[in-house]
Amino acid sequence: MGEPIEIEVKGNLSSDDFIRHAVYHQRSVVPAGFSFVFLMTFVLLIMSDSVSGSTYEVLGISLGTSFVFGALIAGTLRMAIKRQAYRQYYREGMNTKKMAYVFNEDGFTQYVADNEAPVDWREVTLIREREELFQLYLGKEQIAILPKHFFQNDADIKTFRSLIVKVMPADKQLIQLYQGSD
Repeated sequence: MGEPIEIEVKGNLSSDDFIRHAVYHQRSVVPAGFSFVFLMTFVLLIMSDSVSGSTYEVLGISLGTSFVFGALIAGTLRMAIKRQAYRQYYREGMNTKKMAYVFNEDGFTQYVADNEAPVDWREVTLIREREELFQLYLGKEQIAILPKHFFQNDADIKTFRSLIVKVMPADKQLIQLYQGSD
């Protein structure tokens, strides 16, 4: 058996980190909104006979108009997600709270401000690695956000990945190696 693994990371969660997490977390909303508006606009334009001309002209105008409306909705949804995350970040006072985590094979302890919350690995439903951060899902409503800049160096990130692979079932981990992180 190898040595027990323990990793300590700490830092301040920036608004950019939190917004990045929100965009990742709600990544399906924007394409779904685009698709819905695109299809509804296209069907309504075709069925309403409001566009006249040859079949190709009607299809071209309908597709173009549908694309423009879909893109407007997608952009609006993306801005709304970012704005909501920005407001939540400041409303919950995350800009003033220092965060620290201590990870080991039994679980991890999350320190936020003066609060200490031990978490067993069985409580973690999914761990997802993104290019800039790790997302540790603790049930449906709770997420621990762990930006990679909290780690002291790349070796700590590799050690964290190996700890996750060791303690979590494969179906609960979405760990990826990003270029530049090796």
